[in-house]
Amino acid sequence: MGKCRSALMEEGGDVEKAVEWLRKKGIKSMEKRSGDSAESLLALGASQGSCSIVEIRAETDYVTRNAMFQQMIVSMADTVAATPKTASTEGGTDDALNQMPLVLKAGVDQAQLLEKAGRPLGETLLEIGSVLGERLILGRTWQLTAEEGTVLAGYVHPTGADGYPGTGKMAAIVALKASVAIEGDNLQRLQAAADKLARHIVAAQPKYLSVETIPHDALEKEQTLVKDTHLASMDPAKAAKIDEKMLQKVTDGKMNKFYQENVFVKQEVILGGDDGKPPSVEKWLASEAKAIGVDSVVVDGFYLALL
Repeated sequence: MGKCRSALMEEGGDVEKAVEWLRKKGIKSMEKRSGDSAESLLALGASQGSCSIVEIRAETDYVTRNAMFQQMIVSMADTVAATPKTASTEGGTDDALNQMPLVLKAGVDQAQLLEKAGRPLGETLLEIGSVLGERLILGRTWQLTAEEGTVLAGYVHPTGADGYPGTGKMAAIVALKASVAIEGDNLQRLQAAADKLARHIVAAQPKYLSVETIPHDALEKEQTLVKDTHLASMDPAKAAKIDEKMLQKVTDGKMNKFYQENVFVKQEVILGGDDGKPPSVEKWLASEAKAIGVDSVVVDGFYLALL
């Protein structure tokens, strides 16, 4: 009430100017705050030929559970998805993102958000932050775009029954590419496969797409760890005399286990409802390719975001 009186006095009793005065003061207050972003929330966005994940940071989980905050973040995810991929980078943001005009997601009903359509994302974060009483920060973003023969899918695991659809603490996006362009029922089947794999990524949490994409340093470190662990488990006298070929055989076996746990295409695909031992993702995709009549279906890219 005190701030409202000050605003009215400052603007000579003009209510509209007083509201604008309060809004500007709120933004300045948010800009000065350090923004201890201990809490975050993810949102999944989609546009024609593009999927995105956006992270917005806040100071408390009280705000991240707020309906206006959640509707804002899904709108921002859709906004990122609707922009060229060059405007987004994994693991960080830039000024171009903060300047993008907000596109509200269909179904948004918060009055204070409705009036923000077309405003820059960075400005919107400051203004909504002033309403919610916390500094809001645009965090990491991830984006995939589709090329010819590629379908996209995304999944975000909800934090609870009361969460706004499309928000959560774990999210994934994935691109599947057929060797040739397809359409009709075959395209729908490929899309269904992508939808299932997006859920698989959140459940299995792969670190690498393929063995070939594992950084050399990480691969070498894991191989050394496997060898050292195996030798440490042996009698020192036997370890000193172990045959190198046998040691390599043991290492290869343990590395295969590492691949099955951490490499996307080597993981056992999690689909649910299947009997028996599930196939690896790459073998399952080979069967899907055969079913739709193409030479191959491959994972063209994926991102997993975890909070």
